[in-house]
Order: sequence, then structure tokens, then C-alpha cells
Amino acid sequence: MRSGRLGAVVLLVAVVLVMGILAMVLRIVAPAPPPAHLAARAPFGPALTKRLALIVLDGVRFDVATDGRRMPLLAERFRSHAGAELWAEPISMTASAATVFGTGAHADLSLAIRNETAQPTLFEDLFTIARVAHLRTGTVGDQVWVGLYPKGWDVTRAEPHRLAVGLDDDAAAFASAEALQTLDLPVDVGVYHFPTPDHMAHGFGVASPVYEAYIKSFDTGLEAMLERFPRDTTVIVVGDHGATLAGIHGSNTDEQRRTLIIAYGPGIVAGAHALPPVDDVDLAPTMAALLGVATPRSARGAPLASWLDVSDTSRAAIACANVLDLARALGPGADGADGAEPSPASASVAPACDPQRPPAERIASALPLARAFDARLDAEEAASQRRGFGLSLFAAGLTAVLAFLLFFRTISVGSLVVSGLAFAMALGFSVFVTANLEKLPGAWLTPARITLFAVFNGPLLVWVIRPVSTSRLLDRAPLLASVLLPGVLVLTETHSALIEAYVLSVVLVGFVLKRSLRASAGRPARSMRTLAGSRLISWPAVVALAVVCIDAGNFVPNWLQNATGLQLALAAGSLVAFAAVRYVRLRPPLVGTIACTVLAALALELRRVAPAPVCLVGWAALAVLAAVAIRRKQRAYAELLAFGSYAWVSRDLEVPLFFASYLVAVAFGEAVARRLAGEGEGEGEGQGEGPSSAAGSRYAPRSFRVLALSLVSFAFAWGYVQSAGLQLGLHFMHFDFGAGAFRDADVSMARIVFALVYKYAVARGFLLFGLLLPLPTSMRLLALRSLVALYALRATVLVASLEAARRSFWTPVWVTSELPHVLLALLIVATATAIGLAAARHSLREASAHV
Repeated sequence: MRSGRLGAVVLLVAVVLVMGILAMVLRIVAPAPPPAHLAARAPFGPALTKRLALIVLDGVRFDVATDGRRMPLLAERFRSHAGAELWAEPISMTASAATVFGTGAHADLSLAIRNETAQPTLFEDLFTIARVAHLRTGTVGDQVWVGLYPKGWDVTRAEPHRLAVGLDDDAAAFASAEALQTLDLPVDVGVYHFPTPDHMAHGFGVASPVYEAYIKSFDTGLEAMLERFPRDTTVIVVGDHGATLAGIHGSNTDEQRRTLIIAYGPGIVAGAHALPPVDDVDLAPTMAALLGVATPRSARGAPLASWLDVSDTSRAAIACANVLDLARALGPGADGADGAEPSPASASVAPACDPQRPPAERIASALPLARAFDARLDAEEAASQRRGFGLSLFAAGLTAVLAFLLFFRTISVGSLVVSGLAFAMALGFSVFVTANLEKLPGAWLTPARITLFAVFNGPLLVWVIRPVSTSRLLDRAPLLASVLLPGVLVLTETHSALIEAYVLSVVLVGFVLKRSLRASAGRPARSMRTLAGSRLISWPAVVALAVVCIDAGNFVPNWLQNATGLQLALAAGSLVAFAAVRYVRLRPPLVGTIACTVLAALALELRRVAPAPVCLVGWAALAVLAAVAIRRKQRAYAELLAFGSYAWVSRDLEVPLFFASYLVAVAFGEAVARRLAGEGEGEGEGQGEGPSSAAGSRYAPRSFRVLALSLVSFAFAWGYVQSAGLQLGLHFMHFDFGAGAFRDADVSMARIVFALVYKYAVARGFLLFGLLLPLPTSMRLLALRSLVALYALRATVLVASLEAARRSFWTPVWVTSELPHVLLALLIVATATAIGLAAARHSLREASAHV
């Protein structure tokens, strides 16, 4: 296949993969609108109470809430009134609970995103229905209720910001609750959400003495607030989710889902009751029955009929009306209306709710039917999501195979089959670990992560201790070398992969620089000074980037986040230092270097004050000038101008990390190039035949494999560290959603997305440019093709992990945080490969033969 056609194929398969994965992610992650055929429901009957208060205790476990030692006052209310276990959604997060409590609809994977953004729900909600029915509504505490239901409130006392973990602010929370309780015009429906118990559990752990002392104090304050409610108010106390003993929640485990519900007051049967566990979707129809308003049309639960203080006949009527509504939700005509044949669902309702049957039998038959209809609706939705996943996983797998074949053109069929089976087995193991690791109890999660990290990084430690013998072993065992470099990283679950990538990068930097030093033995003093300069530049930058891995969620301290002047000073200082380094190394004309540096510095300042049109023009102009400089092979100018274009859409704290990551990549690429040149001149450990570089040097086959894998592994791992650094955290919420806005109130989302794509593409392009430019052409193209395969395989791993963990929180969050970077990197390396292959005058047969 000619190089130009091969490059086109590489780019095509990369585009197909990216499009397939994006389609899958949008289908699974983006919230689906409620079915259009759902009709509005009728109220179950007249109101059973004048006022309703929903008290939400964030993250309180069932065993804590009912423990007479830790929460004696709440435990006494649980024993004295209607109470039961309450089971939260498999995605056991606050926004999931708030969505279910208000709409009665199940929380799906989209809540992995919406829990952080609190976007308005697409479903009809109880609070807006209540307002339409002329009931006065109000909320206090967690702001998630305002975000989910912006039209549902007459009065809000939501927190202006989220309280830091481990801090107790209950005095202010109870004061806000009292303010809502004592309004001159009382609210008819109130939501009182207390987030501090969850924050304290995150900070100290549920089993800690600090938490136990706190929760007992909170119990006293809660009891005082509950006593202030008028006797005509129905009070429902619920937890939104449980937690592990370490305070972790979000996953589909019993201890993270199990919490409590207590209800008392008008409309609720008085006295103590031994009641079965309750599903959280049952709360919305129960509150609708108490208020005498319609149940939200997407609600999937069953009203707690046995809790309602009405006659058995009325309870049976409520339960059967709800079941009939669920039967209608299964499709148009499901109830036999409009001349349509009754559906099986409708047919099963008729005998169960036959008026001739005793009320107790009708109530007993209605609940299993409601659960069965809910399960059928859930299965239909899951099947739709699985179809999108299956198509995308097929596209990902096919593209990964094609990329593998494009790279290993000389591999035998037997080796290809063995390698494919080995990858499939490794993929299955990786997905299983990823999907189940977060489900471990809190006491086991951290030790399990540490153990896995130690086991799979043991070979790296051996390499650091015995670099020469380990390198020879990897030379003799190509499959083992491919598995270790960077096969383990490709399969590592996202949250651990950042540390994995950093450790791998540090080992590789040390290995390559040390090996370059050996290759440079006996060289002129100028070469030794150049090598010393590489080490002087790269190691401080490597150490500085260690801060990125300290906390994948947010490694920037608060004092630095608030010091905007210091951030600008750090950005400007790093720019000047970078310009000085490039001037010393590349020796461009001084006047031109100063001019390009000034343009880049102006971008740092003008983006803050200039009108949006000026910023857009400056952004585009510097990008064009950088392209012109690249075409003219004026490297120093191109670097400074490209950075100036990047600076228009960056944040100040990104700039030092940007330069640090780039300089390390440059040092690494130059060290590999020196190693290749040294071996070609007979100064390395061995000599041999190999293709010539542009400079005429030749490299030895004995060490080529390790150098090639080191180069590819470093590019893959260091790009991971760079992405997390420029994002200022691994979590997707650290994206710079103000990029490209330039203080424009009417900025379009398309411009922000384009700015984000542009800035990360420039950063990754910088990294690859600095890393690969010093290398021979064939080595450069081989590295790019290898990266195409690696990013295709990584995307396949992420797609499979996302599907396997659809009903959890943390894994989808980390996967959706990494996936955009992987897809963008894939497009970049595929484009670079296509361009490089089209321009190359020789094939890669010689280089591939050594791998």
C-alpha cells in the first residue's frame, strides 16, 4: 500500500472510531427526554394534609440513624412512627436522590454528569405541579433542588456555595431552616436539605470519634427543628443515600444505598409499624397522594398505601390507580383506550384490581404489578442504551484491530491471534476490576488500589534498579516489552492511570537520559554540555508536575486560586523563562524572539480587558502567524507565537505547566535522538544495521526496540499528565468552560467547545512536536502509528468500562473525564501520521522490522 493511501486509511479509521464513541457517549450519558406518549395523571383523591415538610439528611446511614447511642432522638422517632429502610438509586448520589424524590423517575448514567452541574430536569416534577395547584413551595439547604427544579419554588434559602468536607456549619443550616418555617406566609410544601452530615463523613469517616460526636450534636439540632413544625404539618424524614465507613458513596452497594425514611403527621397512620423496605421512587407518588395533586407523569414507584391514614377501600383505589398509570406508560393504548386492544399490562391490572376483591387483596396485588411494570420500563430503556453501546464497541474494536494491523505489518498470523486473545483477556480483567473496584467497602478500597499499583509497577522498579539487564530482556522479548510499555497503562482504570502515567514518565525520563549519557561518552564537550542542559531543564519540570498527581480532583491550593495577581506573575515569568531557554538553545534572531515574546505576553493581559472581537482577532492572528513560522521552519518563533495563540484561551495557572510539560518532552526527544546517533557512530553498546535518518546517522537493532517503546510509552503517559495539568484536575468539572468567552454574555456553546478543543489540541501538538522533531523520519512515523494504535486501544477500554459501570457514579465520571482527551489525541496523531506518510519518500518496512 502506498504511503499516501495508508495515511488516508489511518485517518479514516480514527475518524470512524471517534464518531462511533461520541455517538455512544451521547446516547448513554446525555439524558433522554421522557416518552412523548405519557399523559398527565389525575390526582389520587383529596388532600390528606395541609402542609408537607420533606427533611433530607445527606449521607446518613440506616444503622446510624436508628442507633440509640449515636442518634438517640431520631432513633426514638423511628421506633414511634411509620418508618422503614429506604433504598437509594444504584447511582447513590445527592442529585440522583433529589431527582427521584421530585419526579419519581429512576436516576440513570446522566446523573453522573448532572450531579455536578445540577441542570434542570427534563421530567415533570412534584414541586412545579404543586405550584400550579396554588400550593406555596420553598427549599432550604443544598442548592441541588434549585438547580433541578428552577420553576418549582416560591421561596429559596439554598446555600450560596458547597461547604468544604470536614466542616460543621449546622448552626447556619438550622437558622435558615427556622427562617423558612417562620415565614409570615407559610409554605405548604417545604424541602429542608442538610448536607453537613455527608461532608463530615467524607472528611473523617463514619466510624471516627469526630463523626460520632458531630452526628449526636446534629441529632439534637434536628430534634429541635422537628419540634417547631405545627401539628398540621406532615413530616417525612429521609436520607438521600448511605455511605461506606470511610464516607464514600456513589456506587451500587448495599451500604452506600441503604438509608431510612420516617413519616408522621396528618395523612400518616399513627403509631409504630414494622414496615418493609421502601424504594426511593415510591416517595413522589406518596407525597402526591398526601398533597392531593397529580403524580408526575414519569413516576415509576408505588404510593405507600399502607402508610396513608385512609380507609382500606381508599388505599386500594390509590394503589390500583397508580398501577393503571404505569400500565399506560408501557405504550399508547396500553389501557385499551381509543379502541385499541388492551395490552398484556392492562389485562393483568383488571383481575388484580377487580372491585369485587377485598381491598386488602387488591393492595397486596398492586405492589408486585407496579414493580413488574417498573422493571419492564427499565429493561426497555436499558436495551436502547445497550444497542448504542454495542455499535460503538464494535466500531472501537474494529478500529483497534485495523490500527494494530497497520502498526505490526510484519507480524505473523499466529502472533497476531495470540496477541489479540491476550488483549481480549486483559481487557476483560481490566473492565471487571474497573467496574467492581469502587464497590469495595471503604476499608478495602484504598488497600486494593495500592496493591494493584504495586503489583503492576513492580517491573518499573526493577528497571530503575537494573536498567541495562532489564533493557536486554525487553529486547529479547518483544511481546513482554509491549505488555509493559505501555500495555499496563492502556488497561489501567482511569482514576489510577494518572499516577501510573506519572511514575512511568519519571522512570522513562531517567532511563533515556542515563542511556544518552552512556551514548555520549567520549563526545566533544559541547555535546556533554547539551546533555547536562537537558537534564537541568527536564528534572525540575518533572518534579514540579508531581503536584498534578497529588489530588486528581483538585491539586491547586485555595490560596493560589484566589491570588490572581500571583497567577499572572507565574504565567508571565514562565513565558520569559521559556523564551530565554529557546533563545539559548536555538539561537534565533534576538529582535524577532523579543517581538514574539511580547505578542505572547500581550495575549496574557489583553484577554482580560480587550473587547471580545479584539480577542477573537488576536487569537486567530497569532495562530496564522505561528503556521507561517512553521512553514518557514522558524522553530523558536513558531513556538512562541503558537503559545501566544494558546494564551488567548488559557488560564494563568495552566501556563507554567504547559511550558514544563513541553520542555520535558523536548529533552526526552533529544536524548533519544542522541542515543540513536551515538549507536550509529559505534559509541553505544552495540552496532548494527538500520535505516538512515535525515542526518545520516544509523541506529542499532539491539536497542531500537526498547528506545521505540520508551518513546511511544513516554508520549502516551506524558500526554496524560499534561492533560490533567492543563485541566487543573482530572475531573471533567475542571474544564475551562470560560475558554473563548472573553466576557461575552451571549457567547455560544459552540465557541467554548471549539476553544477547549483548540487549546488541548495545541498543547498535545506541542508535546508531539517537541518530542518527535529531533528523531529520524522513519522513527517519527513509527511512533505516530504506534500512538494511533494505543489511543484506539485505550478508547476501546474506556468504552467497555463506561458500559460496565453504567449504574455507578465514580467510574463514569472518571471515564467521561478522560475520554475527550483520548479521542482528541487520537485525531491529532492520526492526522500527523497521514500527513507524514503522504510526505515520506520511503516506507517504514525497515523500522517495523525491529519491533
